Amino acid sequence: MNCPLDNECKSSCSPTNPNFVNHIPPNPFILSQLNDARAKSTIPSKQSCWLYPSHRQFYKSTLSKGHDVDAKLIPTIVEIHNIINEKAWEHVMEYESLHKSSCSNPVLIHFVGRKDKPTIKSLLNAVIGYKRPYDRHDWTVDRCGKRRRYILDFYEGFSENPDKMGIHIDVRPDLSFDGICDRLRLWVHKSFGGA
Repeated sequence: MNCPLDNECKSSCSPTNPNFVNHIPPNPFILSQLNDARAKSTIPSKQSCWLYPSHRQFYKSTLSKGHDVDAKLIPTIVEIHNIINEKAWEHVMEYESLHKSSCSNPVLIHFVGRKDKPTIKSLLNAVIGYKRPYDRHDWTVDRCGKRRRYILDFYEGFSENPDKMGIHIDVRPDLSFDGICDRLRLWVHKSFGGA
C-alpha cells in the first residue's frame, strides 16, 4: 500500500538520490566528508586515461546498488578497487602484446559489470568445488579499429598474510575465433617461450 501524497508534494518531497534499500537519501554530512577528487588510472581511453570514481561517487553507487557500507571504509575500498582494475589491465595487455606489431596502443573503450551473468568457466569451476566469482566484468578494447571483448571474473583469493586480502582475477578474451586463438597463443608463449 502506498502513502497518499498529492502530485505537488511528490515532486517537491522526492529525493534525487535515494538509498534504494531503505529509500532514504544518502546522509549529506557523510557525503560532505568523502573526497570528491577522481584519480587518473593508467588505463588508456580514447581521449586520455580512465578516471576512477571519487570516494563520494563510489559511496553513492554502492548505496544505489543496495549495499550497506560504512563510509569510513570507502577510501580503503576505492584504493583496492583501483589496484584491482590496474592489475586487470595488465592481464589484458598480456593478450594485447601478442598484437603489438599491428597495434601498439590499444585502449579500453567500454566496460560493464555483469555479476548476474556467470561465465561458463565459472559455473564449471563451481561444479568441481571452487567458489563462484564475487564479480564479473566485460571489457571492450579498441585494437586500432578492431573491437575485442575480454571477460573478467573476480575471485576471493588466497593470501599468506592473514592481514591482507587475496584477489584472483581470471582475464581472458571472449570465445570468438580470434579470442580462442589469442588464448592458445598466450598459453604457448608462456609454456614454451619463457614468458
